[in-house]
Amino acid sequence: MLKFYKKLENKFYRYSIPKLYSYIVFAIIIGYILCYMLPGVFYYIPFNPYEVVFHHQYWRCFTWIFDIPFSLDRPLDMIFLPVTLYFYYFVGKNLELIFGKFSFNLYFFGGWFLSTIGMLFASFYIFYLSPDKELYIYTYEYLVSTITGTSSSMLPAITMTMSIGGTRYMLLSIFFAFALIFGEMRIRLWFVIPFKVKWSAWISAILLGYEFLRGDLPRRVVIVMFVLNFLIYYFMVRTLQGRSLKTIKRQMDYKRKVRNATNHTARSNVDVRPRERNTNVYRMPAGKAIHKCAICGRTEQDGVNMEFRYCSKCNGDLEYCQDHLYTHQHVTGSPVSDNKDTNN
Repeated sequence: MLKFYKKLENKFYRYSIPKLYSYIVFAIIIGYILCYMLPGVFYYIPFNPYEVVFHHQYWRCFTWIFDIPFSLDRPLDMIFLPVTLYFYYFVGKNLELIFGKFSFNLYFFGGWFLSTIGMLFASFYIFYLSPDKELYIYTYEYLVSTITGTSSSMLPAITMTMSIGGTRYMLLSIFFAFALIFGEMRIRLWFVIPFKVKWSAWISAILLGYEFLRGDLPRRVVIVMFVLNFLIYYFMVRTLQGRSLKTIKRQMDYKRKVRNATNHTARSNVDVRPRERNTNVYRMPAGKAIHKCAICGRTEQDGVNMEFRYCSKCNGDLEYCQDHLYTHQHVTGSPVSDNKDTNN
């Protein structure tokens, strides 16, 4: 499994999307705007099994990412929507920090791919092979017939009834991965009650299991696919260098605290007069990098937030970026490092 993961990373790393979590939140915001301002357009976005099978609207396999995770039926929902979106932005940002850009992309798109395949299979099954196929056809045809003449205020509710709602399960899978690492983190429930993330994850898992038992076949398949993606990715990532994700997080927190303390000490010990400021600062020649990752070759010039570290278990002066520091294979031979050569 680890070798397969390394092959995927070496082949597709350059195609990974940085800050993917921000695009996910932005897509959900667009979905809410379309749902309540252009409900007629929003009807063609979620994954609707009936429309996919009988009207061949296969673009829904891609556009269901813009589906909304929950409706805004109550005024209180409008208040908590920005908080919920910011929370998932925070969750995605921390997961990408721990996993790395490629790994977070793989986790998200892997869940999307598995769930889409599952929804397609379940949709064709309930309308062609299921013993209750006539009941499914009658139910969806009745819902489609009610759309004609329906007010725009009722159209979002009908659309969500006919769709499977994969976006909500996608966000839950991301939250489960976050709770696996940051389970001891405390959040404020309703801005008042301190609540550990792992407790919220267990409650969400119980509710998800109840929804699995009460849901129809397409919904059950989507739940199984997202849980399967979570389990596959968990067992794959936890084998990286024999360290768990919590160990990686603890090491990164420790190094960040040490770096902040070092920077604070350095700033407090510097006594430079205003007229002498920046007069003796050594500047690298233009276009020459100081740090370079031994895996992907990126330097600090590829981004202002790039971080590089040496690995104490590798022979030679090999530097790695934040995406490969915890996922690279240790070099135990006599490597030829070009980092020192380029810096001299």
